[in-house]
Amino acid sequence: MSKLTARKKIAFRLLGILLASDVLLVLLGLLDYSPGPRLHPSGGYIVLYHVILLSVSLALLQKQLLLFLTVSLILLLFGVKYFCSSFMGWQYEYLHFPRNQELLVVKYRIATLGESQYFAEFYRSRYFGLFMHKLKNQDYSVMIRGEDRDPENVLGLSSPTWKHEREVILDTASGERTIRLY
Repeated sequence: MSKLTARKKIAFRLLGILLASDVLLVLLGLLDYSPGPRLHPSGGYIVLYHVILLSVSLALLQKQLLLFLTVSLILLLFGVKYFCSSFMGWQYEYLHFPRNQELLVVKYRIATLGESQYFAEFYRSRYFGLFMHKLKNQDYSVMIRGEDRDPENVLGLSSPTWKHEREVILDTASGERTIRLY
């Protein structure tokens, strides 16, 4: 049995780390967790992480053609995703409890075709802001016809009213909406 060189051992360890982190992200997704706003895929950090680990691993394995094809494919997919999300990508708004104990993350997007449809999902920041936990049964959508409206006013993000650290009231276009962070 041939011994692995030190370069191959490092490359396989990096690929193992990449696989383990991907499995962790899938498991967290099944539990309604997603990477926090700083690590979220729209920020590109997870894609950058993949490109760096794959590039280093393939370079250590001395697979230049595979390295070129893999990195090119990832960058192409990232470019297509970025191009598509520029038309209807998600935006984030952060609502802090006045004493900075809680953070409500509002993920929203707007689809416009004659009228504007606003979609919002609500997340609670967890584990020092590294992850967001989706709040169940709190999603919100509203259609506004006619005039173009500011999303902060339509979704009530401009002046949230905190009842206490686990509840916030948003004055939305369709009336008051209470978001519970539990």
